[in-house]
This record gives sequence, structure tokens and C-alpha cells, in this order.
Amino acid sequence: MEVVRKYVDASSLMTIMKLPDNFKNQKLEVMILPIEEKEFVEKKRM
Repeated sequence: MEVVRKYVDASSLMTIMKLPDNFKNQKLEVMILPIEEKEFVEKKRM
């Protein structure tokens, strides 16, 4: 499985998603992992 990891400023993520206030002015690590379609559908139903 391929994984993408990137370090970003919290302020850039806060423009697209809500984050806790204590993340302000910090560097964050973002990890992107593929999920299996079936797993996503099953979790969404719960």
C-alpha cells in the first residue's frame, strides 16, 4: 500500500477543515492512505 506523508502549516489546513485551536501556528503531519471501497461503505452505514 502506498502512503503519502507531508508536513504542512496548520493554517493552510484550517482553510479547508476544522481543527482544534491548539493546532494554530504549528506544523502538522498529514498522512494520506487509500481505503478499500467496501470498508468505506460498511463504516458509513454504521
